[in-house]
Amino acid sequence: MGTTGRALAVLLEIKNLNMTEVELKILIEHGQSVQLVAMPRVHDLKGYTVAVDTGQVARREIMTRRGNVRVFKHLDTLFKFCQQLGVPEFSVKVR
Repeated sequence: MGTTGRALAVLLEIKNLNMTEVELKILIEHGQSVQLVAMPRVHDLKGYTVAVDTGQVARREIMTRRGNVRVFKHLDTLFKFCQQLGVPEFSVKVR
């Protein structure tokens, strides 16, 4: 992983932040291995949230630029998102 990727991973660990799509893309571009886990929303709300596991920092949820948790209404949408990022697969956690 390059200097930028390492610096971002350390920043996320220190600040204990969730991760934006831009930060996730930077980590991937700099060679950081990531695993995405889709989880059904709580309280019978429709859609899935996604946690990012880099193996170096605690699992983080993907956030929008406005600071809200990113919600994918369908797994197909998440699949397309993963393809755009270059992530070949994701797992789904069933509660």
